[in-house]
Amino acid sequence: MAELWAVSQEATTKIAARRGLEIIRKLVQSGAPEDLARAGRLAKRPGVLKPSIAGSQIKDLGMGGEGLATLVADPKQGLSVRKLYDPQGMASPEMIRRKHYAGKNLVGEQSIAQYKGQAPTPQGGGTMQFSEYVPGGAMPSSSQAKRVGEQARDAIQQRTPFSNPADIRPGNMVTDPKSGKTKLIDYIPTQFGEVGKVPGKDSATIGFTPKGMALWNDNYRGFGIGQGKELLPKDINALHGQQSAHLKQTFLGRGPATTPAVDHGQQLKMENANVRARAEKRRAQLPGRGVASTGGVASTNAQSPVAMRKQPSPHSVATKMQPLAA
Repeated sequence: MAELWAVSQEATTKIAARRGLEIIRKLVQSGAPEDLARAGRLAKRPGVLKPSIAGSQIKDLGMGGEGLATLVADPKQGLSVRKLYDPQGMASPEMIRRKHYAGKNLVGEQSIAQYKGQAPTPQGGGTMQFSEYVPGGAMPSSSQAKRVGEQARDAIQQRTPFSNPADIRPGNMVTDPKSGKTKLIDYIPTQFGEVGKVPGKDSATIGFTPKGMALWNDNYRGFGIGQGKELLPKDINALHGQQSAHLKQTFLGRGPATTPAVDHGQQLKMENANVRARAEKRRAQLPGRGVASTGGVASTNAQSPVAMRKQPSPHSVATKMQPLAA
């Protein structure tokens, strides 16, 4: 009976975790600052979420030149942004290493989203980095962007070896609607002479010089950018959607679908029925026991209805990175 109770408790825990994740997703979906705060507190409550190295997915935030950004919930960190680096993205292992180093040394800097750490992917040998989730999505005013950009640049120069950080721009900043504070959520940790303006391109287009080519991933395919072909936004979104699904399947072992929406009471009954069947079978295999009956066990062929969710429209690459000619 003790063994049966232990297995039954495990099934109950799984159901509770699914229910907790559904509630967190609904709170985040509302977008209200108080609901986001509740979601973060709920994620940290013991027993609400099952610990996972990759976190529990809430929603994708966008696919960019470096990889896939996803909002996740974690029992220790609450709400975080998980960046899953794409082996075909622009970031080389050296750039990923620099971002990890800079993030650790900039903890406490108010102008930059706080770095929470790095971990290997559950499978596939990839890399994930986690950072503070800054809600809102509103771009700052020009005066806010200038002030925050200067503050972030000074902090990076003073506390890291990266003397000329790149990609510090309004598109990489978010203003929190509750506090009104603006934070830099991404940048490129570079030194002087490693990046430069691409001739003949718009002001948002920068590239690596020969000195900075260690940061450039030779496998970067760029979704057609810089290859003599300009893609329409819908084409870029389609490619990003395909690549994000591929990254999740390769490194996380799952596709982009959310947790199936099921009747949790019925699911728990089915799991407990199967637990009892397995316990009966084990008892029947003991010396002096007969063959266990499997009567009354819910069919394992029954499938729960899956809630179909439209894939969110991922962000396109705002800054086009290209290698500069020697």
